[in-house]
Amino acid sequence: MNNFILLGLGRCGSNLVKKALNQNTRIFMGGELYNRNVFPESKNTDGEERAKQFYIENSGSAVEAVGFKLFLHQGQKGAASSVWTYLQNCKDIRILRLTRKNYFERILSLEVARKTKKWATRKVKEDAERDGIRIDHSIEWWQEKLVNDENMNKELDGLFQDHFCAHYFYEDIVENWN
Repeated sequence: MNNFILLGLGRCGSNLVKKALNQNTRIFMGGELYNRNVFPESKNTDGEERAKQFYIENSGSAVEAVGFKLFLHQGQKGAASSVWTYLQNCKDIRILRLTRKNYFERILSLEVARKTKKWATRKVKEDAERDGIRIDHSIEWWQEKLVNDENMNKELDGLFQDHFCAHYFYEDIVENWN
């Protein structure tokens, strides 16, 4: 069995990749297993056991690869935090690293999603314009967010150095879907 995680920050195309992978019947790609808004129980559940159980429950004779999405801010508190140690120590778990080259676009998309409450849409800019969404932040706010993105991506890149890691960029996937 090939177990993997789709690792990144939000608004980098993880829903798009999830949908694409799930079109292959030999792959089972789950969602954000440690998203407390979707799975409130995840914060009180042992993170390592939750991941192990997920891999077991979703593997089968026809399934060759099982994975879930994990963002840097997820599974960081309480019992769930054991997922990070487990994943780092389990060297046979493969990493699909997803990044957005344009940090500004990622942060803007995140701000629009927060305001519109639309998290899985292909038309972020159009939705924002249609709904009259304005993002009014100071230059300093944007500078801080851009530096934070750079630092978070460096942290993610360093976490799984001993694992097989395939790095993909949102812009490349969208530009060349095949």
